[in-house]
Amino acid sequence: MSRKTEVLARLQQALNPVSGERIASDLSISRAAVWKAIEGLRKDGYLIEGVPNQGYRLSSVQPLLNQSKLFSLLPSYRIEGVDMIDSTNSELKRQNPRVKTLLFANTQSGGRGRLGRSFFSPRGGVYFSLALPLNVSIDSALLVTSIAAVATAEALSEIAHVETSIKWVNDLYLGDKKLCGILTEGIISMETKTLATVIIGIGINLHLPIDQFPAELQAIATSAFDGGRPLSIDPNRLVQGIVTNIERLIEDLPDRSFLEIYRRRSNLIGKTVQVHEGVHSHPARVLGIDDDAHLLIADETGRTRSLSSGEVSIRLEG
Repeated sequence: MSRKTEVLARLQQALNPVSGERIASDLSISRAAVWKAIEGLRKDGYLIEGVPNQGYRLSSVQPLLNQSKLFSLLPSYRIEGVDMIDSTNSELKRQNPRVKTLLFANTQSGGRGRLGRSFFSPRGGVYFSLALPLNVSIDSALLVTSIAAVATAEALSEIAHVETSIKWVNDLYLGDKKLCGILTEGIISMETKTLATVIIGIGINLHLPIDQFPAELQAIATSAFDGGRPLSIDPNRLVQGIVTNIERLIEDLPDRSFLEIYRRRSNLIGKTVQVHEGVHSHPARVLGIDDDAHLLIADETGRTRSLSSGEVSIRLEG
């Protein structure tokens, strides 16, 4: 990554003006190098304002993802990009597209997770949804979620060199905090009683500094932003890698070989967790993940069973 690109990424991440001294410290470069990069970016057409006694501010925030570049990388998809939206998943459900579609947004005002939870989606993250006409059984929805988790974890490893674990069903963790959320939904064909279209929403906290998360999320969420230094990756290629992995793994859905990677990356197997089902909650030991992507647990009495839904949270003391 060039100096200009590093400085640009740092400015994109900042919600407020950031001083040249802070940028130099974050990137381990000189203030002269920061000034040279700023001038180079201005010549490239970026509107960078110098705020007295505060620092630099990017007046025209550039998106992480680019519609034209994504289309060149994924030519078989209809690509749509918007600056802000309520939820990329919700929009694709409204559209009900008949062809492979990728919709991305720079920020979401109503990003959603499982069980109606909200997903914090400020600028500095990667938020996109895929609509895939698949015509698969409704029971396959959990498997498609598992595929998306594996596909995203493998792409983060291969392209960004970020190693994540998977928390059943749909979260990726960096260390002991959530980095990425995945929400799989479907449009059902009433004629065949199958999923006519699968919609996969993926949100990755890529470049947002932790101190800019809401206070209630700072203890449980994290970002790939590493000590002030932006990742040396092209987010468009990260998305390409995720999408390519999803398509490849869906082709292998019948043999379910992807579940071996899912199990290997699981951060629950062998741990004590708290199982929340409706208003009831109880501790259990996670034994494994079966071939239907169900969670195998043993409760306090030693009784074993599988979970196909419900919320599982890790007991940190366990």
